[in-house]
This record gives sequence, structure tokens and C-alpha cells, in this order.
Amino acid sequence: MAPQSAIDFAKGDSTQGTVVDVNDHQTYQPITGFGASLNASSVWELENKLSQAQRDHVMQQLFDPASGIGINMLRQPIGASDQNAPDQIVPYGYCSYDDNNGTPDDANLSHFSIDADISSHTIALIQQARKLNPQMKILAVPWCIPQWMLTGTGYARTLNPTYYDLYAKYLIKYIQAYQSQNPPIPIWGIIPQNEPAHSYANFGDNLSADQESTFIEQSLGPALANAGLSTKILIYDHNWDIPEYPMQVLASPASKYVEGTSWHKYGGTYDAQNIVHDKYPNKGTFFTEDSPASFSDTHWEWYIPEGANRIISVLRSWSQTYMQWTIASNTEHGPGSCTTCGADVYVNDQTGEVTYTSAYYLLGQFSKYIKPDARRIESTDMGSGKIRSVGFKNPDGSIVLLVYNDNGSQQTFGINWDGKNLTYTLPAKAITTITWPAHP
Repeated sequence: MAPQSAIDFAKGDSTQGTVVDVNDHQTYQPITGFGASLNASSVWELENKLSQAQRDHVMQQLFDPASGIGINMLRQPIGASDQNAPDQIVPYGYCSYDDNNGTPDDANLSHFSIDADISSHTIALIQQARKLNPQMKILAVPWCIPQWMLTGTGYARTLNPTYYDLYAKYLIKYIQAYQSQNPPIPIWGIIPQNEPAHSYANFGDNLSADQESTFIEQSLGPALANAGLSTKILIYDHNWDIPEYPMQVLASPASKYVEGTSWHKYGGTYDAQNIVHDKYPNKGTFFTEDSPASFSDTHWEWYIPEGANRIISVLRSWSQTYMQWTIASNTEHGPGSCTTCGADVYVNDQTGEVTYTSAYYLLGQFSKYIKPDARRIESTDMGSGKIRSVGFKNPDGSIVLLVYNDNGSQQTFGINWDGKNLTYTLPAKAITTITWPAHP
């Protein structure tokens, strides 16, 4: 992310054969933000393998909008996840905040506590991130529902309808517990269940579209309203290959409580976002999980073609967010149990050396320059194998244009905007961020 020399616009339209037309009068979805997760594995690695000075530098590089890449969203697990810390035993030991030693019917949730998040320094790192970037938003999602609230066995377990109200109360207590910290940590959004149709990803805690609809309509939606909380509800939080799931929820009475659909990239294609948006244009689209490249794929040319195409396509398909998964891990993708989950930052456990990956720099091309509440604007996108682009207008009126050369050779192209033009040349498989001030 090296600054390049400034370029001046010239009057008139470009004479280049390849031209990106930018029209900031045609606007689309607002941008909520860009981010990743300080999951338990990331927190453990940062806290136990780096000095205070090293950790502060990494946090600054991640969250500071001026000296870092300005991440402004965190998708935080409620309880344990597949990126657990070494001292977490999942799915049974420390799985949720009220496992009650396996005893059912804790009607008052008297065993509920976020002490594990405090003692692990998860709360402290979130506070540090919020201090570095005051525009930080927290999106919370459980992998692991309290075991005594489930019915069924093995990987066929699911939330027992008897406990719908109590599970809603459990999520409310989490929001309130974070809000009670000093300073408060507001929870911007909440999701009922991570990847609800894939039992291997959520310790067997499955949740069908019908169940999620009923739970939101009858329990979670009213509970948030009764508690006076403005936390938004996102649904699904799963791959592009089952668009029928969010459409079923959005067609139900639960829809009145739902802000939008959250998506992952591990199955199907991004076109699913357009399918759901076109059917329910008044509901938001949020991309919430992309596991970055593994440590062996830190070279730019190995990761960028897939990554740049995906982010541009996701944002051009109505998403208000782009969120990666693990922020930090060791070079063996630990200490969490997901051995294929890459990270933005890798720490060598023996030397303390920190490596910032291509995924970190690619995310930064977007997160550093596209500000919260920006709007996507019209720009020419020539598709796979050619010059790709996605443009935005920030709240101050400034324009941000991301251009990616998906061609195998260097490409020179023009940019037309407001009766003016400029010319730029990009190497093969390179991405650039071009910014300029608002209309005079």
C-alpha cells in the first residue's frame, strides 16, 4: 500500500481504448464497514506471543485509520468458536456463557458470565481497537448455543423450541454485559447462529430457516424491543449456495425485525446476494466471513486474483460490508482448531516475527479509504480477465475508485468523471485505490 504520485485530471473525455466511466450521481447501497474477528485464537496469540510494544504496533496497523488500514468492524463470537484458544475445551467445556455444568433449566441464567472474555483480554483488545478507531461496530454471533438448550444428539442437535425465549434472553444478557463495560461496548448487530445449516461449523447446533424465523418473530425481535436495545438482527450467516434460506426468513413475519442477510463465501457464488436483494430490496446485504490466505500463500500473486475479484463482486452485489475471519494466528494457523483458517497477521511463535499477509494489504485498499456511510457509485466494470472497478462517494463527498487489472499483462486505461479524464497504467494482477476531492 505505497502512495503513488499525484495525477491531474484533464478536460474532456479520455481517448484511451479502455475507459472506466465514474458517475457519482448514481448511488447504490451504503457502506457499513470492513473488518475481521478478534476470536479467541487471535486474542491468545496476540496476548501470549507478542510483547506489549509489538501488540500495540499490530493493533495500530490493523485499526488506526491514519497509520494503519482502519478496520472498523469486528465480528465477534458469542462464546467459543472453531478458532478457540488452547485453554478452551469445545464443544462442551467452555462453549457458551451459561453451560451450567450440564444442568438444564437455568431459567434465570444465573450462571451467565462473560468473565472468560475479560480474563482472556478479549474485552481489553476490543476496547483498544475501539479507541484506535472510534467508528468501530461490533457484530456478534454464536457458534455454540448453551448445550442444555438443545434437543437431539450428535450433529443433529438443534435449539429446543421450549427454550426460544430463554435463548433470546441469553443473547440479550450478552449485549447488556458488553454494554456495561467501562467504557461501554455497544453491539451493533447480532446473528442467531453461525452457519446454521452446517453442523461441523457450529458444534452441531443447527437451526433451520423455519426455526430461525420463529425464533426471531416470537422471541428475539420482541426481546430486543422490550429491552430498549437498537441492536440489529442479521439472518442466515452462511454460504451463497442456499439463498432459499434467507428468502424463507424474509418471507415470514420475522422480516419486520430483520436488518438483512449475512453471507459467507465457502459455497455457491456471489450472485446469490443479487437474487435475495432483487426479491427483498429493502433488506440489507452483509458479507461477513472470508477466511484469508494460509501462511504459505502470503505472496501477492497467489492470493490477489481470487481475493480482488471476490471483494469487487461482493461490493457490486449490494453488500454493505466485507469481513474476513481470523485476524491473527501463528504460522501453523493455530492455536485454534481450524487448521485451514488463514489470517491477516501471522506470528512466529518462536521468534515473535510478525508477517502481514496479502489479505491484510488487499483489505486495506478498501478499509483505509472507504469510510463508514459512504455510498457505492456507478463505475464501469469490464469483468473477469479485464479491468475491474468499484467506486464510492464518502460522506465528505470525496471519491474512492478501486481498480484491479485482472489481465495477464500491463494495462493502460482512462477514467472519465464530471467532464474530465485521467490516464493510468496498472501492472498485471495489480490493484490500486484512486481518490479525489468532491465536486468544487
